Amino acid sequence: MKKIILLSLMSFSAIAYENCASENTSVLEKCSYDNYKLEDKILNDLYKNIVKSFPEIKNEVKKSQLLWIKARDKICTYTPDDGAEYKINQNACMYQQTYERNRELKAIIIKKSNLEVPSHSTSQPEWNSYIKDHCVFMEKQFSDTACKDRNQFLHSVQ
Repeated sequence: MKKIILLSLMSFSAIAYENCASENTSVLEKCSYDNYKLEDKILNDLYKNIVKSFPEIKNEVKKSQLLWIKARDKICTYTPDDGAEYKINQNACMYQQTYERNRELKAIIIKKSNLEVPSHSTSQPEWNSYIKDHCVFMEKQFSDTACKDRNQFLHSVQ
Protein backbone atom coordinates (compact mmCIF):
# COMPACT_ATOMS: atom_id res chain seq x y z
CA MET A 1 0.00 0.00 0.00
CA LYS A 2 2.82 2.40 0.88
CA LYS A 3 4.37 1.94 -2.56
CA ILE A 4 1.07 2.71 -4.29
CA ILE A 5 0.62 5.86 -2.23
CA LEU A 6 4.19 6.97 -2.90
CA LEU A 7 3.78 6.40 -6.64
CA SER A 8 0.57 8.40 -6.63
CA LEU A 9 2.30 11.29 -4.86
CA MET A 10 5.10 11.22 -7.39
CA SER A 11 2.66 11.20 -10.30
CA PHE A 12 0.89 14.27 -8.93
CA SER A 13 4.20 16.11 -9.06
CA ALA A 14 4.70 15.28 -12.72
CA ILE A 15 1.64 17.19 -13.94
CA ALA A 16 2.69 20.49 -15.47
CA TYR A 17 1.34 23.89 -14.59
CA GLU A 18 0.83 26.04 -17.68
CA ASN A 19 2.29 29.51 -17.47
CA CYS A 20 -0.52 31.71 -18.76
CA ALA A 21 0.77 34.54 -20.90
CA SER A 22 -1.38 36.45 -23.36
CA GLU A 23 -2.83 39.88 -23.92
CA ASN A 24 -6.19 38.30 -24.72
CA THR A 25 -8.45 38.16 -21.67
CA SER A 26 -10.42 35.14 -22.86
CA VAL A 27 -7.19 33.18 -23.48
CA LEU A 28 -5.93 34.06 -19.98
CA GLU A 29 -9.28 33.14 -18.50
CA LYS A 30 -9.26 29.71 -20.16
CA CYS A 31 -5.64 29.05 -19.24
CA SER A 32 -6.17 30.03 -15.59
CA TYR A 33 -9.31 27.89 -15.45
CA ASP A 34 -7.48 24.89 -16.97
CA ASN A 35 -4.71 25.25 -14.36
CA TYR A 36 -7.27 25.37 -11.56
CA LYS A 37 -9.17 22.32 -12.90
CA LEU A 38 -5.93 20.34 -13.18
CA GLU A 39 -5.06 21.14 -9.56
CA ASP A 40 -8.66 20.34 -8.54
CA LYS A 41 -8.34 16.89 -10.12
CA ILE A 42 -5.22 16.29 -8.07
CA LEU A 43 -7.11 17.40 -4.96
CA ASN A 44 -9.93 14.94 -5.66
CA ASP A 45 -7.47 12.09 -6.24
CA LEU A 46 -5.57 12.88 -3.03
CA TYR A 47 -8.77 13.14 -1.02
CA LYS A 48 -10.09 9.81 -2.36
CA ASN A 49 -6.72 8.21 -1.68
CA ILE A 50 -6.79 9.35 1.96
CA VAL A 51 -10.39 8.28 2.56
CA LYS A 52 -9.81 4.87 0.99
CA SER A 53 -6.37 4.21 2.49
CA PHE A 54 -6.98 5.58 5.99
CA PRO A 55 -10.62 5.00 6.96
CA GLU A 56 -9.80 5.74 10.60
CA ILE A 57 -9.38 9.44 9.77
CA LYS A 58 -12.10 9.64 7.10
CA ASN A 59 -14.56 11.67 9.20
CA GLU A 60 -12.00 14.23 10.33
CA VAL A 61 -10.63 14.68 6.82
CA LYS A 62 -14.13 14.99 5.39
CA LYS A 63 -15.07 17.65 7.95
CA SER A 64 -11.84 19.52 7.28
CA GLN A 65 -12.38 19.30 3.53
CA LEU A 66 -15.91 20.73 3.75
CA LEU A 67 -14.70 23.62 5.91
CA TRP A 68 -11.83 24.25 3.51
CA ILE A 69 -14.19 24.34 0.51
CA LYS A 70 -16.37 26.96 2.24
CA ALA A 71 -13.32 29.04 3.15
CA ARG A 72 -11.81 28.74 -0.34
CA ASP A 73 -15.05 29.76 -2.00
CA LYS A 74 -15.39 32.78 0.29
CA ILE A 75 -11.76 33.84 -0.20
CA CYS A 76 -11.98 33.46 -3.98
CA THR A 77 -15.22 35.34 -4.55
CA TYR A 78 -14.76 37.92 -7.29
CA THR A 79 -17.42 39.82 -9.23
CA PRO A 80 -17.47 42.03 -12.33
CA ASP A 81 -17.14 44.95 -9.88
CA ASP A 82 -13.56 43.74 -9.31
CA GLY A 83 -12.60 44.51 -12.91
CA ALA A 84 -12.77 43.04 -16.36
CA GLU A 85 -10.32 40.27 -15.43
CA TYR A 86 -12.22 39.14 -12.34
CA LYS A 87 -12.60 35.56 -13.65
CA ILE A 88 -8.85 35.30 -14.20
CA ASN A 89 -8.25 36.49 -10.64
CA GLN A 90 -10.87 34.07 -9.33
CA ASN A 91 -9.34 31.14 -11.22
CA ALA A 92 -5.86 32.07 -10.00
CA CYS A 93 -7.15 32.26 -6.43
CA MET A 94 -8.91 28.90 -6.72
CA TYR A 95 -5.72 27.39 -8.15
CA GLN A 96 -3.55 28.78 -5.35
CA GLN A 97 -5.92 27.73 -2.57
CA THR A 98 -6.25 24.25 -4.07
CA TYR A 99 -2.49 23.94 -4.53
CA GLU A 100 -1.97 24.74 -0.84
CA ARG A 101 -4.68 22.29 0.23
CA ASN A 102 -2.99 19.63 -1.88
CA ARG A 103 0.24 20.24 0.03
CA GLU A 104 -1.66 19.58 3.25
CA LEU A 105 -3.29 16.41 1.90
CA LYS A 106 0.08 15.13 0.69
CA ALA A 107 1.51 15.76 4.16
CA ILE A 108 -1.32 13.71 5.69
CA ILE A 109 -0.55 10.83 3.33
CA ILE A 110 3.16 11.00 4.05
CA LYS A 111 2.66 11.14 7.81
CA LYS A 112 0.06 8.37 7.88
CA SER A 113 2.22 6.17 5.65
CA ASN A 114 5.41 6.93 7.54
CA LEU A 115 7.10 7.46 4.22
CA GLU A 116 10.46 9.09 4.13
CA VAL A 117 10.57 12.71 3.09
CA PRO A 118 12.87 13.57 0.18
CA SER A 119 16.29 15.10 0.80
CA HIS A 120 14.87 18.57 1.64
CA SER A 121 13.94 17.23 5.06
CA THR A 122 14.03 19.59 8.03
CA SER A 123 17.06 17.73 9.37
CA GLN A 124 19.33 19.38 6.80
CA PRO A 125 21.06 22.63 7.75
CA GLU A 126 20.38 24.16 4.32
CA TRP A 127 16.66 23.59 4.71
CA ASN A 128 16.65 24.97 8.25
CA SER A 129 18.53 28.05 7.05
CA TYR A 130 16.03 28.60 4.26
CA ILE A 131 13.03 28.21 6.61
CA LYS A 132 14.53 30.60 9.15
CA ASP A 133 15.19 33.30 6.56
CA HIS A 134 11.93 32.77 4.70
CA CYS A 135 9.83 32.86 7.87
CA VAL A 136 11.52 36.04 9.10
CA PHE A 137 10.58 37.60 5.76
CA MET A 138 7.00 36.27 5.96
CA GLU A 139 6.52 37.59 9.47
CA LYS A 140 8.03 40.98 8.66
CA GLN A 141 6.15 41.48 5.40
CA PHE A 142 2.86 39.72 6.10
CA SER A 143 2.67 39.22 9.90
CA ASP A 144 2.78 35.47 9.21
CA THR A 145 3.70 34.01 12.58
CA ALA A 146 2.75 30.43 11.62
CA CYS A 147 5.31 30.07 8.81
CA LYS A 148 7.80 27.89 10.70
CA ASP A 149 5.20 25.54 12.15
CA ARG A 150 3.43 25.23 8.79
CA ASN A 151 6.63 24.42 6.93
CA GLN A 152 7.81 21.97 9.56
CA PHE A 153 4.46 20.20 9.29
CA LEU A 154 4.47 20.11 5.50
CA HIS A 155 8.09 18.96 5.23
CA SER A 156 8.68 16.53 8.05
CA VAL A 157 7.88 12.88 8.57
CA GLN A 158 6.72 13.06 12.18
